[in-house]
Amino acid sequence: MVVDAHETLTPREIDTIAEAARAMAAQTYLEVLGTFLEPSAAPVVVARLRETLRCFREHAGSIPRTAEALQIHRTSLHYRLRQIQEITGWT
Repeated sequence: MVVDAHETLTPREIDTIAEAARAMAAQTYLEVLGTFLEPSAAPVVVARLRETLRCFREHAGSIPRTAEALQIHRTSLHYRLRQIQEITGWT
């Protein structure tokens, strides 16, 4: 969708654009995470970290909600997020 700077968008169009942007951002995070993981990393580790990151983004960075959705303790979530941070250099 191309938008003219003078065009007024409906709330539905704004929601559509925002949802598309969120989906693209989440996919980009997952792709970037995959490129930073060592080729020797176990597939189960890669899948676990990708799922953690996807869920973290889906729950807007909420530690309690993400941990609950993943059915893990918050301490385990913090550990996984530290792993992702170390791998990617993200802060």
